[in-house]
Amino acid sequence: MTGIAGWVGRAGNDLPSDRILARMLDAGHRHTGAERQAVPAPDASVGIEGWPEDVAAVRDGDLFVAVYGRPVWRDAHYRALMADLAAAAAVAHAWRDRSTDLFSLFGGPVSVAMVDRAADEALIAIDRIGIRQMAFARTPDGGLAFASDARAVCAHPSVTQAISPQGIYNYLYCYVSPGPPTIFDGVEKLQPGQYAHLKNGTLNRRFYWQPVYGENAAADVDELARDVRAGLDAGVGAAVDAAGDATVGAFLSGGLDSTSVSGILNGLRPGAPCFTIAFPEERYNELPWAEEGAAHFGAEHIVHYLTPEETLDAIPGIVEAHDEPYGNSSSVPAYVCAAAARDRGVDVLLAGDGGDEIFTGNERYVEQRRYDAWYRIPGPVRKLLLRPLLRAISSGDGDGSLARARAYADRALMPLPDRLQAYNLVETTPARTMFDLDFIGAVDAAEPRRLLGEVYNRPADATELKRMQFLDLHITLADNDLRKVNRACEAAGIRVAYPMLDEALFDRAAAIPSDVLLSGGRLRGFYKDMMADFLPASILNKPKHGFGMPFAEWTRAPGALRDLAEASLRDFDTRRILRPGLADELRDDLTGVRHSRFGGLVWDVMMLELWLARHARPV
Repeated sequence: MTGIAGWVGRAGNDLPSDRILARMLDAGHRHTGAERQAVPAPDASVGIEGWPEDVAAVRDGDLFVAVYGRPVWRDAHYRALMADLAAAAAVAHAWRDRSTDLFSLFGGPVSVAMVDRAADEALIAIDRIGIRQMAFARTPDGGLAFASDARAVCAHPSVTQAISPQGIYNYLYCYVSPGPPTIFDGVEKLQPGQYAHLKNGTLNRRFYWQPVYGENAAADVDELARDVRAGLDAGVGAAVDAAGDATVGAFLSGGLDSTSVSGILNGLRPGAPCFTIAFPEERYNELPWAEEGAAHFGAEHIVHYLTPEETLDAIPGIVEAHDEPYGNSSSVPAYVCAAAARDRGVDVLLAGDGGDEIFTGNERYVEQRRYDAWYRIPGPVRKLLLRPLLRAISSGDGDGSLARARAYADRALMPLPDRLQAYNLVETTPARTMFDLDFIGAVDAAEPRRLLGEVYNRPADATELKRMQFLDLHITLADNDLRKVNRACEAAGIRVAYPMLDEALFDRAAAIPSDVLLSGGRLRGFYKDMMADFLPASILNKPKHGFGMPFAEWTRAPGALRDLAEASLRDFDTRRILRPGLADELRDDLTGVRHSRFGGLVWDVMMLELWLARHARPV
């Protein structure tokens, strides 16, 4: 396992504490070259495993501390302590000095765990952005078991490994597992910028950080652009500096963010290698833009064409790498790309993740603004004339303009963030036509919406746009893309850094007014204007692609990949989660016999079944 594990309280059986800690650290994927440090004791233990540069554990009397990653100290005193004593000892001093306020003293992509045997106290936390992870569970004696991997929490003898039906439903709703619940009953995970503090038997969860979103209408756009551009350069520079003498490369998809990061990297290390996954299928292929970006900046460009056979080979490792079911198919090209970089001698890859979320690159940011027009129509006209009229005359219009107008009005009436799920398959399908009745009767179908709403509504005095960005920080990044890239790189045996998510850059981006971010109503309007003198025009103006792969196209022809998907659907059907007969419909869609609205479920269900078969008791 990469990360931290430990507990405070009685372990619940007669196993020695070092054996329990080893069992927790052994859970999940382990990469070659990992270093392990352990501080065990009968009633409180911490351990850590990972790249030698990232792991630090210390015992200071009855206080045990583990830190994964390198804290960036804001205070020179603690910076000096870390230089002298290493990261865990410096954090121990900060804890003794500031208690739970210690997070005001440092930032960076780190996770922290502390247990105090004498005080029967524990504190766990992850970074502001959610680059690191931490899951936890209460133990029967009032203690706490925790780990960076949810499976490692379940390896503690006082924690069960029961799968939650609600967790399965939430996964099928989001195709990832949205926090704070996990797929395991009784196991939760921390959200970005959050800590959990156990003291006197009471567990408190608090957010030690929230973005400060700015809407200064008088802001000088040119000054903002200079400031943010300097922050972007500094973010890449900090990632390169942190790598030291290691060989650094970059993911290069051909999009705005990966091209920006690759270009800045090549300004610092000329000829740095950049890696692209390509496909013969034009719909998925961004190779022409990646080639242009690499040539523009003089990068060494390594292109790898992904095949169905390679995808089949990669799937077991991806299933093993994730502590919860993970349905984003782009995990395969991410893993293969990372493995190609490792094979070329690269030690650290820079990723462009985060740019869409902090600089408004997701289509929904513009789409939601289209509903503002509905609310510019006087209320009585909307309610007494337009709504009844659209209902009356659109029913026989099928997919015509009147039906679309009615759908627009229906969606406009939905509050955010619920409206963001207007195209969600689970949300828009009657439960009885999708799920087994016993299964759906045992879950709360409203929970995913409630989880999303709690995040969306948390920022005080934020615009709709900034609330959507904050929601994406949690769901699109922390629960999805960062898990994908972290786990893919760990499985490939390579380190990864995220310059676009440098905390200082994030704070600068958060201060940009909403109308400036979407300058001219354009996705990434501010960013494109800011980078117009740096990026090739074709990349600035290219259509937006997703980082997916042609799974549906590949399974139209017989082969081992289709066989795996069909077998997974058959096995999943026995779990009585989907309605009887739906698995057959999915198989027909898989093979191209027919196309149904459920076709997109095939990959998600396959990955869920493979994960359950590998990690879980029968559901």
